[in-house]
This record gives sequence, structure tokens and C-alpha cells, in this order.
Amino acid sequence: MNSLRQSNKHSFPAMSRSNLLFTSIAALFISVMGIFSSKDASAQQYTSTNWDSILSNQNYYDPIPNLVAWQAVTTSPGGLSNPISVGDSTTWIFGPVVNGQWTGTAVGNISINNGAPIAQNFNLSGSINTEGVWKILFTNITSCTSSCDVTIGVGKMVFVNGVWSPLAQTVGNPTLSLAHWAYNVPYDPALTTPPTADLYQTYPSVTSPAYQWIGGTTWKMQNDSLFGTTNSGTLTFSGFNNGHLWGSGTGPANSSVSSFTTLGTVTPYGNVLLGFLSNGVMSAMWGTIASNPFYSEMNLADYGYGTTTGIANGNTATLTYYTQLGNDTNNSLLQTANALQAQFANQQNAVITGLTYDCNSFGKNNACISTGGRNTYNSDPAINTISALLIGGYRINNAFRVGAYLDKNISATSPNTITSMSNGIPMGGVFGVWNDKADGTGLEVKIALGYNSKDMTVTRPIVGASEAGSGSTNLTSQGAAINFKYGIDLGNKTIVSPYVGLRYTTTKMSGYSEGASNSVLYPLAYSSLSMNATTALAGIGATYKLDKQWSFTGSGGVEADIQTSVGSYTATNYAGLNPVTLNPTPNNVRPTATLAAYYAVDKNSRIGLTGMYRQDSFTGMSSITGLITYTINF
Repeated sequence: MNSLRQSNKHSFPAMSRSNLLFTSIAALFISVMGIFSSKDASAQQYTSTNWDSILSNQNYYDPIPNLVAWQAVTTSPGGLSNPISVGDSTTWIFGPVVNGQWTGTAVGNISINNGAPIAQNFNLSGSINTEGVWKILFTNITSCTSSCDVTIGVGKMVFVNGVWSPLAQTVGNPTLSLAHWAYNVPYDPALTTPPTADLYQTYPSVTSPAYQWIGGTTWKMQNDSLFGTTNSGTLTFSGFNNGHLWGSGTGPANSSVSSFTTLGTVTPYGNVLLGFLSNGVMSAMWGTIASNPFYSEMNLADYGYGTTTGIANGNTATLTYYTQLGNDTNNSLLQTANALQAQFANQQNAVITGLTYDCNSFGKNNACISTGGRNTYNSDPAINTISALLIGGYRINNAFRVGAYLDKNISATSPNTITSMSNGIPMGGVFGVWNDKADGTGLEVKIALGYNSKDMTVTRPIVGASEAGSGSTNLTSQGAAINFKYGIDLGNKTIVSPYVGLRYTTTKMSGYSEGASNSVLYPLAYSSLSMNATTALAGIGATYKLDKQWSFTGSGGVEADIQTSVGSYTATNYAGLNPVTLNPTPNNVRPTATLAAYYAVDKNSRIGLTGMYRQDSFTGMSSITGLITYTINF
């Protein structure tokens, strides 16, 4: 990137080299910084004894790879987004550390264009918590006896090359803002002379290389304290060098901040410090970055910047970035969820159809068997299913009968190459019917249970850079229904039967994982996915007996969901992949209709043709089912 190769020989307008060096010292080393005046720099934030023996009476310096820093003039065009590289060397001297608190001194040096460093002296008071997160107040005493400038620093302890080192980051203010991060290496002054600031080397960029990809990326940023709104702006990091970041951004439409610039650092451990400059006002936040091949997120928080105590004000910011793989994978998951809708609808519709099965023609042995086939067409996307079915019934007495059924898929088309269902396991169920009168008049109550389980393979479609991850799962549907109807004989071979009912259905896809391959480097794992509904049923049916051989039935009604629960298709092993709601716009009130014709071959057998229509709970989907049955009684 050109921004990573810019010249380091900038000169700042209206500022001599000596003034530049002198002012630079105020924005040195330590950690995240804010500068102000104070007579008391002794506020402590943490207490812990874990680190007392490690930090007590230690001396620290910045190693040569960490001498490079980047500095910007906040009043110049481009603000923080147009920095130059400088050398920044700091030595720390800690006194005794007791309960995680200590005092000491520090000497900071700045070198411009590898020139002679200019030093500045500081007193320090620090504290550290159990986890190794520290905070230090640095008081500039070079040319000050009272009301001295104080810098707040934060950082954390890391174990590097066999020793514990304070990992420090910095961003400064006001006119000159210097960003710097470094491992502070313990040393013995009698044996080791720390490297000087003029030994810094900008290129090649060798520190924090794992995050070099951030240069040139654009992030979505939510920063309520900066923007004055919860809406998000954008931030583009135009440059990266040795773990230093800079760039510019825009605020959301309803924000008083139309634009801003940033300068900060990211360490190999994923610690992020960013300074923000907008309308001449500087702020800074510190936090972490978490990244995967699809998505990255920075979570930052105020740490007391601009205070004399280092007490945080609770402000936070979140930055998110999707790679091309992440964006394309999210689009692929959306298409996969749409294909799953069709399979959920198809299988749930089969269970609902099964709850209507009956066998009610009995002979002298009170038995009934019906065989035949079912053809169901589900629309948008289209799935065409052909099944063989077997229904059996037994009449316990003139008022009560029971039965069971099996419905075995022979073939089922797939709406696309995304989902593929097996046909191995048949759907099954049981039912029981009580009727007041055997001729179909009076009250009838039917209870039915259904179960349908199929193995399914799901293969994500390739969208752009996404991968065709594939895995196997199981789709299981269950249903229960109770229906009440009352037959009224109209006296002209016609019986009219108003009905009401209640139905419960649930469909669940088991969690599954994709397999890795040469073409699938980042296989996804998914949680289980389910939907269920409690549905009220109402309508009216009619039976007309034309003669001894022909009879006809029909019904029309409505079903209304009174309780629903719908899950989301969710990849669980990578952050940033968006869950996709299975049914975001449900169709909760739906019409149904049935027409049937029966022909009595003889007194012991008949042929039936049935057509059924119902809309599905997935908006825009519907099903048409045709049944042909041959029923015998014995």
C-alpha cells in the first residue's frame, strides 16, 4: 500500500525542529495518554499482591524493534490520519511494589529523522490488578515545579522470552499526538545500556505482523460518546506500520460529527488503542481485537483519558469488519436458510396431512385396510413428493374406532442442490375416533398423533468467495390434533358438519458440523433449529351421497396459529456469521380446503380420490396434495 511507504521526512509548518522535539516529549511512551494539569498525581486504581515481587525495584527499557512510533500534528490537514514515523525510547525505574502499588521515575526520548534524541523526565505512580492490567500516572517534571502535566498510561503484563514485561501502548495530545507500543524489557543498568531513540527503523514493518491486514480496511463503528448517537459511522484504516494504525472516518447522518481521524496501535496480543480527533477534540479508548477468517471486532472502552485519576467514565466503542469471505458466507447462509424453509414446510405439511388419515369402512371382523399413494406439491420453492401409504383401522364398538398409518416416500425432488432428503424412514401415526352415531350425524371427536423423521444433507451454495461446506443432519416433525365436528342431516342425502379443533406441530433439525476438505478450509458447525406452533382450526364440511356407489365430501376452513416459536439457522464456531431467522414473516392465518370422491366397487371395497389445499406458515408457500386409496373391509 502507498500509505505504508510514505516518506518519513515531513516538516511541520510554523514549527522548528527543536520545538517539534520538545513538544513531542509530552506525548511519549507509556500507554494510552491524556494530558492536563494537576497537583496530585497519586490516584490509584488497582490493588493486588500477585505482581509485587516481579515489579519491585525493576528497571525497564524499549528494545530496538519497538523504538519506532508514529506522530501526527492534530492541527494539520489530515489530523491524525497523516502521521510520520519517529523514534521513541523510554526507561522506567520502579520503586518497591506493595499490594500492587508503586512509585518511580521515567526518562523519555524522542528522535525525529533519526536525529539526536531529546530527553524529558517524569515521576510515576502506578497500580496493577490480579490479571496483570496496570495503570500509571506520569508527571512531567522536566521544567515544572507545580501544576505539572500528567499523563495516564495503561497496559498489561505479558510473558516474553522467559520474562514478564509490561506491554505499553500510547497515544498523546494535544498539538502533537504520538502513538507507540512496546515491550518494556527488564534490565540491570550496571550491565546493560538501553538503545537510544535514534536507532529506530520504520521499514521493513516487522512488529505485530499478524494485524498488517487491517491497513486498507473499512470498519463499521459504534461510538456513542464520539457521535452523540447509537447509530454507527465508518472508519477506514488507510495505513499500518509496525502495529501502528491511522485513518479517517465519517459519522452517522444524524451526528454532529461529520468526520474524524484516528491514530493508534495494535499489539501481537490483540490489544488495541485508538485515539480519535474530531472538531479539534481528542479522545481515546483501549481494548482488544478478536478476529477470524470471516469477521473481526474491536471492543474498546474509556480508561480515564482526560482525568487526573484514571477513573473510567463507562464510554465504550465497537468496531466490526467483515472480510469478503465473511460477507459472501453470510449471503450463502441466507440462501441455505431459504432452502431449509422449503424442507421444514414440506415435512410439516406431510405430518399435518397424516393427521387427517382415517379408515372407517368395517366388515364383520370390524377391520379396515386402506392402501394407496400420496402426491404432494409444495410451492416456492417447489418440492414434489410421491409416497405409498397404508392405513389400518379397527372398530372397537359402534362408537369407537382406532387406527394407525404408515406413509413412505418413494421419491422427493429437491428444490435446489442445497438440501437433499433421504426416503428411508416412513412417516407414521395413530388415531382414535369416537362418534355419537355411526351414520355420520351427531358429535364426532378425533384424536391423532403423527411422527416423521428424515435424514438430510445440507450443502451451502457458493456465493463469491464462500465455501461449499456440507454436513448431514436429521429433520424430525411431530404433530398432535384433536377435532370436534357435529354432523347435521339435511334430509337430501347431505350431511353438513361444522368443526373446530386444536393442533400442535413441532419440527426440529439437529445440530451438525460440516466436513473439512481441500475446498472447505473453514467448515462450520450449527446449533439445532426448531419451530413449533399451536393452531386453532375451524370450518365446515359436507358429505353428499349420490347413489349406492358414489359419494362426495368437501370442506373449507381456516387455521390460525395462537402460539408459535421459531428458531434461527446459526453457525456456532465462528463469531460474526449472522443467524438467519427461519420464518421472519410468518403467515399465521391460513385457508384450507378439501374435496374427495368415493366409488364403492362392492360392499367390501371402495376407491377414493382426495384433493387438499392449504397455505403454509411460511409466507408465499402453499401445498396441494392428492390421495388415491383403495379401501377394503373385513
